[in-house]
Amino acid sequence: MSKLEDYWIESNIGGIKKSGLDSQNSVQIWKCTDKQTEVSAISTYIRQLVATQDYRYKDFLIVARDLSEYASFIESFMENNQVPYFIDLQKKMANHPFKRLIDLLFAIVNRGLQVDDVISLLRTELLIPEAFRDDLQIFRQAVDLTENYVLTNGITKRGWMGKSFKPDVKLDPVVDKIKISEYQLINQIKEFVKNIYSQLEKFLKKAHSSIDSVSFLYNFLEQNHVFDTLLLWQKQATEQKNLTLANQPEQIVSLFNQILDEYISVFGEREFDSKDFIEILDAAFENATYSQIPSTLDAVSISEIGMIQPNNRKVTFVLGSTTNNMPGTTVSNDIVTDDERLFLNGELTDGKYLNEPDEVMNNSEPFLHDITFTTSSQRLIFTYPNFTEDNKQQDLSSYVVRIKNHFRLTEQLVLLNPSSDDQSENEVIRYLGSKASSLNYLIRVSRSALDNKTDLPDAWKYVRGVLLNEEPETSEFALSSLNYQNIPQSLSLDTVEALYGKNINVSISQLETFYMNEYEYFLKYGLRLKPRRLFEITPAQTGSIFHAVLDSLVKYLHQEQGRSLRDMSDGDIQSLVTDLFAAQIDLPENRIFNSSARMQYIADKLKTTLIQLVKNMKLQFLRNSSEPEKSEVTFGRINNKQDLPGLSYQIPGGHLVNVRGKIDRIDEMVLDNITYLTIIDYKSGNKSFDFSQFLDGITMQMPTYIQSVLNNLHLLTDRKNAKVGGALYEHIQNPLITLDRSLINTKSLDDSADIQDSDIQNKIFKEFQLNGLLVNDEELLANIDTQALTKQGKVAKTSPVVKKGSNNVISQEDLFRILNYNDHLIRQAGEKIYSGKLNLNPFRYGQMTGLQYSDYRPIFEFDAMLPENEYHDVINYNKENVIKEIQNILEDGEEDA
Repeated sequence: MSKLEDYWIESNIGGIKKSGLDSQNSVQIWKCTDKQTEVSAISTYIRQLVATQDYRYKDFLIVARDLSEYASFIESFMENNQVPYFIDLQKKMANHPFKRLIDLLFAIVNRGLQVDDVISLLRTELLIPEAFRDDLQIFRQAVDLTENYVLTNGITKRGWMGKSFKPDVKLDPVVDKIKISEYQLINQIKEFVKNIYSQLEKFLKKAHSSIDSVSFLYNFLEQNHVFDTLLLWQKQATEQKNLTLANQPEQIVSLFNQILDEYISVFGEREFDSKDFIEILDAAFENATYSQIPSTLDAVSISEIGMIQPNNRKVTFVLGSTTNNMPGTTVSNDIVTDDERLFLNGELTDGKYLNEPDEVMNNSEPFLHDITFTTSSQRLIFTYPNFTEDNKQQDLSSYVVRIKNHFRLTEQLVLLNPSSDDQSENEVIRYLGSKASSLNYLIRVSRSALDNKTDLPDAWKYVRGVLLNEEPETSEFALSSLNYQNIPQSLSLDTVEALYGKNINVSISQLETFYMNEYEYFLKYGLRLKPRRLFEITPAQTGSIFHAVLDSLVKYLHQEQGRSLRDMSDGDIQSLVTDLFAAQIDLPENRIFNSSARMQYIADKLKTTLIQLVKNMKLQFLRNSSEPEKSEVTFGRINNKQDLPGLSYQIPGGHLVNVRGKIDRIDEMVLDNITYLTIIDYKSGNKSFDFSQFLDGITMQMPTYIQSVLNNLHLLTDRKNAKVGGALYEHIQNPLITLDRSLINTKSLDDSADIQDSDIQNKIFKEFQLNGLLVNDEELLANIDTQALTKQGKVAKTSPVVKKGSNNVISQEDLFRILNYNDHLIRQAGEKIYSGKLNLNPFRYGQMTGLQYSDYRPIFEFDAMLPENEYHDVINYNKENVIKEIQNILEDGEEDA
């Protein structure tokens, strides 16, 4: 090390003499894959030297220019290799839960019990209700449940201080026993928060002197056992032999008491100001650091370059020896220039000074590193990451390059993933540390061998044998990951029946989910996993309020006998929809729409959208003789309501698939003693019936609705000659119209060309064109829009009321095939569900996939690059090809039967 020091001094003052190291091991350079590889290699190397060469852990020093770059993982790597360590950087007290607690006590009063403040206060675990003091796990569960409840319901101060939290529906004491106990836990937390707030508000909302306020705060903490909890933490840390952690509570309380004493001595009888008090606390805790004590005397020291180190180390590691860190560069953006700084330093007295100018700081770098290079007596090892976190290549420090060239050193390559081609024992030994660390590298090498289709080197086979012999359970489990495939495991028949019951009761949208991704159906409706609900407007909620208002509209028209949309003016429609919307907004389940000015603005936009829709519904009815006959018609039992019998399908194993659903609207049109019933389904998006998606089971809603109506024509109308006319989507929207040349009235020869309101209305009307399936019935097609005529007075092929293209109009025979195939899809889904086989098979159709809007992607871990993970591709067939394919499938099914 003395030769290195001599060279370093000479290289900075001139006159370099030739010299060499007594041992090439005394100065080493490790080129590592990344920062994690650096730390892992160092911890392994230290463990090896301690185990084989009579070193002690206290003989090692690890330094970095900026240790924060390694802070997130250096401790875990040391612990993984079972290397005791001590990080001698000063830790600020500002991050302690006690300081956070004090801030939050004032925050909940000053900010009015905001959810984030309350939950953060509880999670400090320094304020715990008496009922939970002996059971921290139950307390944590109660806080989790409370957080879910308040986030779902948007609880504010009024809610915290009001009556007990209750579910939206009445719970059964037997069936809902678990739910009732959860609400009991939630309300225990609520009452505790209410009590805490009441104590604080009662005092802090009134004017008091500083000494009285500080006394109240201290007594409050004492009465609520905060100091007792800190003592308990100290005891637990001591029992775990974590002296560093054990000393923190005492130091925190000591500092807090000191701050209070000094605060009282300064402010005394002055009126207390909580904002000033918190600012003083912030400043004091921000500048305070813990006095640290190593948990053991024999420990590796981890520090930063520039901190004073003892000279009794034998081996020093310099982390991050790159051009960015060594030498460090100081660039100030201060208002004071370097010349002004020198002048001011000459004028300041009594130990006051400004930092040295940048030039002085930068010139001191060689001296600073000279001190670091000479901290060890035997070895100095430079390590540097070849790549940054964002995969950018890094260069070795110019300081180290000079040393490398002078002493003719060779860089040693340390890989994140050892190569399976390395056969030499020395290469293998480099990666052997603790059992856990060695197992980590064994798995990496084994994976490399599998990927390269080569045999595992004998040395690594020996390591595997030792690990399997000494740690069989852990090693077998970890090594099994090499053969892991992202394939769901099949369920036993007993498990399937326990999850779904003897019979499956489903909505058709649930079966569509099954065909979108079978595994998602299992998670959502088998395990009943749900994402956390938040107090926010969701598409489902806006859809519900749209449906509720439109349902109320139809029911209103029926109550007012003889009233029709055709007879109502736009003003009447606007007034009626406004009233119906207001009635829905006032319901408890829609309280979010009145929770803030922003939510009220969104509600107003939703109302405007509905008004626009209903006005255009009126225009549609004016062009034919249809009337909205039924609304929100349920088939199968939904919320204890049933208008029509559900659809039931027998499948093998004695199981039934019972399908339920709700039809948004059924319109009735009577033509020559024939009654045509048309199903209307409201959609917030521009929807059409996609035959390709239907073939793969992704769009089954409309055929199922048609089947339900066909089965129950006698219940839906008293007329004898009733038919299903079709099933159409109605787009709920407030369309944005682009003003283009087609809207400009240029009939006039003067310059007063203008835009006519009727032209704009016609363009808006076309945006509400119904889309879906229509039965190829000449009478129906001729009368569904009586105003869509050619110049010769014949029925036009197009209509602004409904799309009548080749993909929309189907024959009775094709409709029969579609309905039979829909039955086939429902039975097939039921059979697959009861088979217990789980497939991770999200659909892919053009740019759409079954993963795009799924809440379960973190569980799927689907990766199309893996051979076992494949999309279920939906082929874009045309209508004719789909009908042919359906016919073939149905004919094959008859032959199999």
